[in-house]
Amino acid sequence: MKAVYLLVDLASIAFPLAFARSERFGFGARWKRAVGAVCISALPFVAWDIAFVRAGIWGFNPRYTLGLSLFGLPLEEYLFFLAIPFACLFIYRQFRRWPEGADPRGPAGVTSRAIWASIASIFASIALLDLGLRQPHIYTVSVFLLGALAASLLAVIGPGCSGPLLAALAAQYVPFLIVNGILTSLPVVLYRESAILGFRIGSIPVEDAAYSFIMLALPVALYEFPSSRNPRPGGPGSETPYRESASAERKSP
Repeated sequence: MKAVYLLVDLASIAFPLAFARSERFGFGARWKRAVGAVCISALPFVAWDIAFVRAGIWGFNPRYTLGLSLFGLPLEEYLFFLAIPFACLFIYRQFRRWPEGADPRGPAGVTSRAIWASIASIFASIALLDLGLRQPHIYTVSVFLLGALAASLLAVIGPGCSGPLLAALAAQYVPFLIVNGILTSLPVVLYRESAILGFRIGSIPVEDAAYSFIMLALPVALYEFPSSRNPRPGGPGSETPYRESASAERKSP
């Protein structure tokens, strides 16, 4: 069925898109910021994808795509880089709405930075160990190095979003297993075996777990960056938890 990849994309984004502008479930007045963060985050993924397709690191099964392509990528792949990060950001938004924040100089702030620094160190270590092999795996090295960079960026952004982001990271691996399971089991996406370690979660290369982390971390960092620069309560870019804002509305005359 040539529409499989398109249907996977549409199913992934349908619910988040339907509620994107909802104050209770979506991004409310910040929906444009969310769309902008997703669009900007898609750019490096598209560039990475084009380079890897041209190098033969991975490709796409024509049995499951419509056959329309641009720069060697099926159009469904471009939609994927909008649909999946938007869905990930939507998941994060569900955890982000509740009372937030930690003093970056306090124990919670130090702990959150330590968590991201630890993840960055683990990812960097995996990449460097693989790079030291006689025949390094290019996807393994690149995805874990970029994962280390993304985790380092989160450590810089600050502790305010760490709790919600860690919760969202755990939650988003459920749809990750479903979506990537479909794409890799049919398969829609074809990997060159010499480019990956060969360890799989079912049919999913283990590297894709780090790839999924980046697809969540990058749009979240872009979405939160303006707020991290202006964290004053009620100031531009600040975000009031839904429960608190709803209560204020009930009390207003």
